[in-house]
Amino acid sequence: MRPSSPWSRTVLALGMVGAVLGALDRIHTSREAEAALVCQHQRKPLAHLRVDACKKKETAVFDTIADSARVDALEARSTTTEQALGLTCAEDPGRRLLTADRDVAGLMTLGYIGGTPCRTLDDDLASCAEAYEVGIFGSTACTAIRGKCMACYEPLEVLGLCRNACQPSIACTADPGRTVGRTACSQATIPEACVQSWSTTTDYATPTDVVRSTSCFWDATSLPPGCRECTPEQTSLGRCANSCIAAADLPRCRLGGRSYGECSALDGNPAACTLTYETSPLFGTQTCWYDAGPGDCQGCDPLDEFEGRCTNGC
Repeated sequence: MRPSSPWSRTVLALGMVGAVLGALDRIHTSREAEAALVCQHQRKPLAHLRVDACKKKETAVFDTIADSARVDALEARSTTTEQALGLTCAEDPGRRLLTADRDVAGLMTLGYIGGTPCRTLDDDLASCAEAYEVGIFGSTACTAIRGKCMACYEPLEVLGLCRNACQPSIACTADPGRTVGRTACSQATIPEACVQSWSTTTDYATPTDVVRSTSCFWDATSLPPGCRECTPEQTSLGRCANSCIAAADLPRCRLGGRSYGECSALDGNPAACTLTYETSPLFGTQTCWYDAGPGDCQGCDPLDEFEGRCTNGC
């Protein structure tokens, strides 16, 4: 019998989803639990998980043995989705994910109108060390900092205040002489401090590593002179090279003989333009090409390539 209203159909769907997920959790625990049926009551919007057979007035709608391929596909899709959304703490899988419906209400109790779920554990730092939340760039471990439970976001990790146990560590690995992490290179006010410093950026992002390190350099050409991040633009202008990332670890371009940089920084410089490639947020790595009319250096995106203006060798 078909449910009589949208609400009853929703309840039925939720019940079936819950039953299926429960079955997935039990399928591989023992031989006895490998067989499971999801049974739907013929007159009520209810679904039940049965081991051997459905009861009277129930119809089997899902069989974990007969539908083993579907079970495997659901498990694989669930794992992939969790990883893509940053819902797993891959580096420390024993941690508990803090969720809005379960944990954020506690912020009101603590006197916070808004904030990260980690702060709900200010009074339980032992649990803080076993929890994580979903941050801007994926899973972010909770950590105790000066008596409070904080999400270990990138600026805090760069300063050495915490370690995001859910993600690979952030450091200037290719240049170990740079021992001072800074939230901004401009915090180094003299050249000697600048050459020992590094910071973080998304300018060198790859599909598997979004937040990456960048070396600081002393820019004597600016007014006033100061310590700056070595961005792709500055690299293109020949002012620095990001020593924190090895050349082999830069965003990948299959066409050799080009340096990573920023195309627009090379307007008016056709020779350098044709030796550079960049990363587009929408289209990935793309070679630079020179438009002689306006004298612009541009990234060869799919639109320009379709119109025959360039060929993206990356």
